[in-house]
Amino acid sequence: MTSDVEQRPTKHARSTLGPVTDDSLERDSVFWFNDGNIILACGHIGFRVHAGVLSLNCGVFRDMLASGTPAAGEVHEGVDIVRLSDEPADMRLFLRPMYFTDEGPMLSQYYVAQLKTLLDMARKYMADRLQKSVLQHLRTLFPSTQDCSRALYPTLRPPNKTEEKPFDPWVAVDISLDHDIPIILPMAIYYSIVGAELEEILDFNISAAALRKILLFRETFVRRVNRESVDGEGYFDVYSACDNNVASCTIIDLCVQENAIRYYRDFEYDVFQQVHADAVPDDIGDLCAGCRQQLVDMQREFTQYLWNELPLLCRGSLYSWRLLHDAQAEVEGVTAVPEDLA
Repeated sequence: MTSDVEQRPTKHARSTLGPVTDDSLERDSVFWFNDGNIILACGHIGFRVHAGVLSLNCGVFRDMLASGTPAAGEVHEGVDIVRLSDEPADMRLFLRPMYFTDEGPMLSQYYVAQLKTLLDMARKYMADRLQKSVLQHLRTLFPSTQDCSRALYPTLRPPNKTEEKPFDPWVAVDISLDHDIPIILPMAIYYSIVGAELEEILDFNISAAALRKILLFRETFVRRVNRESVDGEGYFDVYSACDNNVASCTIIDLCVQENAIRYYRDFEYDVFQQVHADAVPDDIGDLCAGCRQQLVDMQREFTQYLWNELPLLCRGSLYSWRLLHDAQAEVEGVTAVPEDLA
């Protein structure tokens, strides 16, 4: 009869084998350096890069690689592999500013969705410098002072409408809510509705909270324009005669003011860049120079009023630009306040 001892399978010594070789990785078309000493594997795509570059830019990699490349048991072409859960396209976007000094936030055009990816990656891997430059880029795209809102759109901003892909400011609403960047919220919402039909807005690929913010702002903005056109501080006054006694002047009549109200209410134009009289001169008739200047002055006052009201129209607790700047300064750990708010 065979004993229990004799029936037990023979045990073999552990760890006599070397690291497992992974031959299934595909080389990334951009980030595969022959002298790279670490491979970041995202799915089936490998990024052969340099541990020193990663450590210099990212706190997570700096800590991970402090004692040398990790011995995870996987190698490719004799180089250690670190497996990550990121999408290959996201990692490629993340690595570009580290390796190409003429690219990155504040240097290249990015869609807002790409900036969101960069910010997510920067926070995940503690890439502090990249995180700061993404924030600076976002603040450039979504101004928080009226002087900046009147300026030409920055070269960092992609074209508003292209055949392939439009500028996507609605993503910045999610960024503001998810990453606690309150200062970009008013203009992110406003730019989201400029030139967009309601059906387009409803199709935005954003969170329900962000979409709700945009829709509430749109409704409140229209109501505010309508209210001020009736009960406001003379922003849309109608005149029965030319104050300058110019016979050819068509005067600031009801038609001119109705056109102005429509301009501010319909979101066809960015009303903070130009007043109605400058943006659509055909709408104001043949006003004399004096009446035209009077109309422009009224419209500038109304634009200033709308600008001051933007934070309040966002329906949040930070209902003024000063409160927004203070909150952002607290987030960033600074105390600077723009001169026009001091």
